[in-house]
Amino acid sequence: MRLVDPLYGSVEIEPVLAELFQTPPVRRLAGVHQAGAASLMRPQWNVTRLEHSAGVLLLIRRLGGSLQEQAAGLLHDVSHTAFSHLVDRVLDHPAEDYHDQQWDEIVKAPSIAAAIAGAGWEWDDLLPLKRWSILEQPAPDMCADRVDYTLRDQHRYFGLSLEEIHAFLDALTLVDGRMAVKSVEWAEWFVDAYYREVVDFFLDPDNVYAHERLSGVLQGAIREGAVTDRDWMKTDRDLLETVQTRGSEALLCRLSEIRPGVRLEECGPDENWDIHLKQKVRWIDPLVMEGDGPVMRASQRSAFIWERTSKAKERMEKGVYVRIL
Repeated sequence: MRLVDPLYGSVEIEPVLAELFQTPPVRRLAGVHQAGAASLMRPQWNVTRLEHSAGVLLLIRRLGGSLQEQAAGLLHDVSHTAFSHLVDRVLDHPAEDYHDQQWDEIVKAPSIAAAIAGAGWEWDDLLPLKRWSILEQPAPDMCADRVDYTLRDQHRYFGLSLEEIHAFLDALTLVDGRMAVKSVEWAEWFVDAYYREVVDFFLDPDNVYAHERLSGVLQGAIREGAVTDRDWMKTDRDLLETVQTRGSEALLCRLSEIRPGVRLEECGPDENWDIHLKQKVRWIDPLVMEGDGPVMRASQRSAFIWERTSKAKERMEKGVYVRIL
């Protein structure tokens, strides 16, 4: 099986990875938008969890990660529900960890178990995910997950050039198994891209409106019994069809309000606003290793990173106010 990806090129993958791609839990991710509810407002925001998961696999591979870590990268989002993190708002999980709580159960599906058994692996060879240092790291470190979704979204939606992305990828290295960059300049470049992603994009008025409105629809659907816990593991389209089939007329009317062309604007807390959204605080401070020098945090060498992070944290903590025009 050959994967062709704009960020990482064309790669022939091993049979066990090809088998995992064909399992129903992994294939379902092709119907789950990484942008969640915002994909209903902006159809061009169409990166899927499957694209991202494949990208994480390829980035781990590029950095020399083992075959088992590549498999873990492919499977790391397999428990994401329809519309990605929307479930956290609907069911009140402010840590945005609902999918993490479901991961062990979903990843042990019979089809996935058969695929890894065919490679002679056992679950202990892949679990827990936190054992894989390229795949996942706590903030403020870089990791394959954070790097891929940042680069992929910023390229697809906002025109970040492949030339710059490929040059940045060439500047990545590993230090004791953790991702680092070879210069402060590239650390600054990635930090800027990361905050455009998790602040400017995540708090875009279309994102805010879509998630507030659809979470309200789904909370109503749960109260009416139209949506159950099992429905969350459907694709985005199938979950919507469930609401449209089982939901009340009032729910369908509210659902119809989530569409392209709704006029919105960001405003201040002292103005007439309709929606206020705060989100989980995300921040980044890459490790840097220049030549034979010591490994250090980029912020120790860059006032830009310290200032950019401070402003980003302040904005995430205050949240965004949106007026519906």
